[in-house]
Amino acid sequence: MSMFVKKEIEESKRICIRLKEAREAAGISLDSLSKKTRINTQYLRALEECRFDDLPVSPLYQKNFIKTYLTALGIHPDPFIHQYLREEIPSADQTRHTHPAPPVRSMYFHNLPQLIRSTVTAMIVLSLIGYLGLQVKHIVEPPTLTVHSPTDGMITENRSLVIQGETEKEVSVFINGKEIVNKNNGQFEEQLDLGVGVNTIIISAKKKYGKTKTETRHVTVRTPSQFSFRNP
Repeated sequence: MSMFVKKEIEESKRICIRLKEAREAAGISLDSLSKKTRINTQYLRALEECRFDDLPVSPLYQKNFIKTYLTALGIHPDPFIHQYLREEIPSADQTRHTHPAPPVRSMYFHNLPQLIRSTVTAMIVLSLIGYLGLQVKHIVEPPTLTVHSPTDGMITENRSLVIQGETEKEVSVFINGKEIVNKNNGQFEEQLDLGVGVNTIIISAKKKYGKTKTETRHVTVRTPSQFSFRNP
């Protein structure tokens, strides 16, 4: 014996109205029906008020809500579902809605392109931020500067000295405030005249928009007699 009660559908009334009338005729409240179907009360109310757009699923799965609703009332759901398909879903879409794919799988593949786009966009944005950060850091931080010759504290009797070192490309190099040539590979070399006694040599490397890196060397020039006096 079938547990369902077959009812004729009055085509003059929309499916949502028929659902509400069926529930009221069964003497079941929305709260009781919610407990039996495990469907939130607000969604049951949306079904009865023809607010199908307020349901959390697409029309493809709304008919399952209707089936659960009517099954809990002991009413055969097929006539109601057929009416719902005629009223709420365009005829061109009814065929593909008859045998839907599993909701989770369908939603996953539906959202996959958006997920990929979002991931790629995030990666591009992060890469751009990282690149700009490195560029700004490179601009504002002082350049590298290495002085190979002379060493600090050097003592010599020569009145001229070759300053050698290296820095970054396109960096201005100064020796005691005078700009010298910086080769394309960042190496520089300059001959400097010295005076007797202690000579302070300040080598500076400066970026166009950044800070300055400075190295200081102290070179003492002694005459041959001074060397002879200190080294008998």
